[in-house]
Amino acid sequence: MKKAIFNFGLFLLAVLLPIGCNSDDKKDQEFEIGIPISQIECEDNITNFFNSALPYSSIYHYSDSFFCTPEEFDKNICYVINSNTELQNVCRNVPRNLLPEIDFSNYTLIVGQEHAQLGNKPKDLLKKTLYETETGYILSLYYNKFVMGSGSVDTFPRFIVYFWGIYPKLKNNNIIIKLSIKD
Repeated sequence: MKKAIFNFGLFLLAVLLPIGCNSDDKKDQEFEIGIPISQIECEDNITNFFNSALPYSSIYHYSDSFFCTPEEFDKNICYVINSNTELQNVCRNVPRNLLPEIDFSNYTLIVGQEHAQLGNKPKDLLKKTLYETETGYILSLYYNKFVMGSGSVDTFPRFIVYFWGIYPKLKNNNIIIKLSIKD
């Protein structure tokens, strides 16, 4: 009888062990829902503008061009921009002649900021994907977690990730941002 119970236990272990081992693969695909929409390759002047106008991320300072008020700094914001006028309204501190020329008849610009969870500091962007769903869009931002050195007591009570991308013209402005930080 003991041998039968032991053999049954080994059988269960053999069956259940592979299920537990596959959980990491599923975690990496957590936000892969809907139809992926490819980001458009931009001209250098557009890429340079956004790379200089938006910090990669921030703990204590604002972007000089976007999200300039304290009210904006404390919020998760995603602008879906479909015209030069909308871009000018969002970039209040940038002279019009310095804004990049984007063909808004064919493309949509997404620009925003998202607050990371308490104690998480994103290190580098692993993946940024826009998915079309039945009700709108999901923008998935997937980062490596910044790991502090041993003995460090730093925590990051507030950390903001800035993002942008140009996509084919979107059907609506309903976008949900999903920020995921890989340990």
